Amino acid sequence: MYYDPTGRWRDEIEEQFASMFWNKDDYDEMVKLVNNFEYYNQMYLDSTNTQDKISYYEAMNRAKRKKDELRKSNNKQGEYNYSIENEIDGLYFNEAYRFEINASGEFINYFGQTNTVSSKNFVGMQNINRNVPSGSNNNINNTIHNTNSTLSGSNINMNSINSSGLNIDINIDILKGTGIGLLRNPLAGTNYFVNNSAVYGSTVFEIANRFDYITLKNGAIRNRPIFRVDSPHARYNYNHINVEKGQVSSRLFKDYNHKRISKNTFNVAKNYKTVAKTAKYAGRGLVAVSVAYDAYDIYGAYMNDGKTIGKETIVTTSGVAGSWGGSIAGAKAGGTGGALIGTMIFPGPGTMIGGFIGGIGGGIAGGIAGRKAGEGIAEAMLK
Repeated sequence: MYYDPTGRWRDEIEEQFASMFWNKDDYDEMVKLVNNFEYYNQMYLDSTNTQDKISYYEAMNRAKRKKDELRKSNNKQGEYNYSIENEIDGLYFNEAYRFEINASGEFINYFGQTNTVSSKNFVGMQNINRNVPSGSNNNINNTIHNTNSTLSGSNINMNSINSSGLNIDINIDILKGTGIGLLRNPLAGTNYFVNNSAVYGSTVFEIANRFDYITLKNGAIRNRPIFRVDSPHARYNYNHINVEKGQVSSRLFKDYNHKRISKNTFNVAKNYKTVAKTAKYAGRGLVAVSVAYDAYDIYGAYMNDGKTIGKETIVTTSGVAGSWGGSIAGAKAGGTGGALIGTMIFPGPGTMIGGFIGGIGGGIAGGIAGRKAGEGIAEAMLK
């Protein structure tokens, strides 16, 4: 999950892209517009005069429209490749991505390849290529010829992976599905979201409804909370959870509202953004291992075909493509299904837990099934 408290960027890809390739005046203008938007939003919430509220609301919309115009003029529609070097806990990674910008200036991200590198070298985005041609035998050859450098850079011992005694493709698909599941927002596609703007005072974590609102005593309008985690306050001098009355069953409200929680549970909720970021990094690591092995697998098939693109290379490549497609689709379907079941049990926290477990489980199942389907289709076509 990506969270930018400035509200400036929709995701970290756009943030990186804008910092390096936007027109500088437009970039500075975006900062001013965000500040203006936040100011008018606060004035709108604080004002008790109806006419003033209308004026502030219109000013907020003008700022929003201008931000969208800046995105559209600077985020040019097309397909792009880029690579960036990053650091995670003292390890340095080169991440290669492919992404698309649509007609609205919005970014659509695709996973690429992640390699470890030996030293710090933050150079930002580089090797930007637009309108990247899609799949061909050249792409297979490029994967094959880059395999050795990929594996040596990633510090992955393929012999130790192969010595596990289990089906290596299933092992990798499990890692792949888990990684993609960890990278997915467990509340995606649901009515709920983690409301970071509500983290103040005694509240350290909140899940709110995207489409339902309440009006506070001061006239401010905000998303209706479903579930909160609070530190000690007033009559409840212990770490506890709050459940919104009328949003869950009467039994859940009775059993869980102001229920005491352990210090460890409180700390996980309090540090949710760090926990989410750690899960994201873990997901990237698992995806990196999967990418490296898939390249290794294709390379082995290529060598078995006598250094040419023969039947084994095509079948293996189809299986790899199927496993990625299956993992991504499975994580989405599993996450949606898990979130639905979780919502039936406990709206909000159950939604998040169900979406998380379902996303990982669906990613694993989809990866295994997708590989088998891809290989089966290729073999049938080659008969």
